[in-house]
Amino acid sequence: MAGASPAPPLWYHRDLSRAAAEELLARAGRDGSFLVRDSESVNGAYALCVLPWTEIFPSAQDMCEKIWSNSYKYTTLTKDSGRCMQMWFTGSNPNKKVAEYYLNGAETVAIATGLHVIVLLMMLLH
Repeated sequence: MAGASPAPPLWYHRDLSRAAAEELLARAGRDGSFLVRDSESVNGAYALCVLPWTEIFPSAQDMCEKIWSNSYKYTTLTKDSGRCMQMWFTGSNPNKKVAEYYLNGAETVAIATGLHVIVLLMMLLH
């Protein structure tokens, strides 16, 4: 059908609240399960919700430094403040080459099967 918009990715939940996202991820029950939703507090922003990968990343700061090469700014705000990590880009994105590398071998899987954050990164960069 000409002019039809493609279906949103399985990991994107536009109007899902934070509480509903936490409940959905808890039902998935697997470390690494994630989803992206529209932010409730910042207009035009997105919220990445992910079950902890404590064996891979012992802290949010460790995840920021290892996966996104400091494209995420780690803050000491608490979970209840609404923002523990904020993403920003200045100039060209240094992670684009990394995402393109992984894109060649990645396969898309539904949220319940525990998608990897790397897949999210690739999809967000394109």
